[in-house]
Amino acid sequence: MNEQRLGRREFLAGSGLVFVGVVLGQDAAPPAGLVRCAGFPAHARWAYLIDTTKCIGCGNCVRACRAENNVAKKVEEPAGAAPPAATADDRSRLSRYLHTEGHKAENSAEQPTRFRTWVERYVQVETPQGIAVRVDSPEGGEHGYPPIAEKVLQGFFVPKLCNHCAHPSCVKVCPTSATYTSPEGVVLVDDKRCVGCCYCIQACPYGMRHLDRRVGRGVAEKCTWCYHRITKGLKPACVVACPTGARRFGVLADPDDPVTAYIRTNRVYTIRPETGNDPQVSYTQLAREVL
Repeated sequence: MNEQRLGRREFLAGSGLVFVGVVLGQDAAPPAGLVRCAGFPAHARWAYLIDTTKCIGCGNCVRACRAENNVAKKVEEPAGAAPPAATADDRSRLSRYLHTEGHKAENSAEQPTRFRTWVERYVQVETPQGIAVRVDSPEGGEHGYPPIAEKVLQGFFVPKLCNHCAHPSCVKVCPTSATYTSPEGVVLVDDKRCVGCCYCIQACPYGMRHLDRRVGRGVAEKCTWCYHRITKGLKPACVVACPTGARRFGVLADPDDPVTAYIRTNRVYTIRPETGNDPQVSYTQLAREVL
């Protein structure tokens, strides 16, 4: 009897230690080897600014993001046809950006088209019942927008992307630390640790994540601000592709950077600040319908 009681005590004590280890492990920082470009100065945080008065909804940013990051797109295939295989040239071109083997990163018709960034159209129209606001983003704004039958009083476009929050809820709920914050404040996903549980997708109050099923079990996907580019001194693909300068990117730690200077000297807005996530993407002239 005494041996049984002792065994129970040992069992309960051991269970408590395991429970504490799991809980503490959720908030623990990922190993240093998981942080790409870990030698990059930790103080070199970045600033992302969107001017909604300049966005024309051309979709260049969405197309550039898809090409740069191999974002999944539904492939329409004839019935019974085999999925098109990626060519050697395609794999060579994308190898710099992918973290999985080429044959696992091909586009697939088994899931709908995904977006890391998209553009929403907000239109104020006149209806028999009064003034109404219509919001749409067909195919993420990648291929334009349909005409509107009602009388348009006002309209504007709002680009959307991951806000790389200072206090991201997605990082807090990840049970494997696959979602983590880099030394520079960029929220990233380690596809080798992600188990596809979708907790981060549910926790994001902005709907900026999706599950990419091209990699076996499925991996959480999102905008990374083109981390592979900005750590080399380049700007994100969407910023470079914007023809009007609606998207701007700078170094937040540099007081002389024009983007940082604008944010510090002008009134800017963030989407849903009441969530407590402290989003790091700033907007100018953001209408209340978006907030």
